[in-house]
Amino acid sequence: MTNKINIHNLFPIPILETKIPQKYSNIVKFFDSQEMEKEKVDFSNYGFRSKNINILDLPECKSLKKYILDIASKYSYNILGYDYKKYKFSLSWISHKEPNTQHQRHTHANSIISGVFFYGNFDKNTPSLNFHAKSTNYEYTNCIQLKRRLDSNKKFYDNNITVKFTPGLLLLFPSYLPHSVPSNSTTKTRKSLAFNIVPKKGFGDSSSLTKLKF
Repeated sequence: MTNKINIHNLFPIPILETKIPQKYSNIVKFFDSQEMEKEKVDFSNYGFRSKNINILDLPECKSLKKYILDIASKYSYNILGYDYKKYKFSLSWISHKEPNTQHQRHTHANSIISGVFFYGNFDKNTPSLNFHAKSTNYEYTNCIQLKRRLDSNKKFYDNNITVKFTPGLLLLFPSYLPHSVPSNSTTKTRKSLAFNIVPKKGFGDSSSLTKLKF
């Protein structure tokens, strides 16, 4: 008789995925009214962003702001295990990826939780959001090339996870998680709202001399 074998998926990074309720759909018109910054930005490696980088602090976004912060608070406290109850947006901006633009691999510094809300016209080839493993894969670090079975279970070794562009989709993830957007090969502009979230009163702890107030 063969003993039972357990496979442990160690140190997972939880990403929250949900759909924004339909009642917030009118906010898209407001997002589209924002003036975009088309200067001093690397067009090929970033695309365009809104001149206003605090979109969700505007009165027009009051209800959506509360909705996202409520979800972020529960995600942070219940899933990530951070001991903070109240949060605020440090930055929030509109991002456009025009045809033939991309966003290279990056993380979001000085933030705990980052997020993105997809909206606008799209087709099946609209670029996804790609998440990347933090550490370099052992095989490439040690210059080893291994052949993989095409039908193998990728969740135990794949360094890249793709989330398809779906209008109305909201993603929350730890700000330290590397992510990127592939080149937009379509004729449509890829639109999203991006944001960073921090604890309302700051980080750290006075007893350990790490307190940082905002």
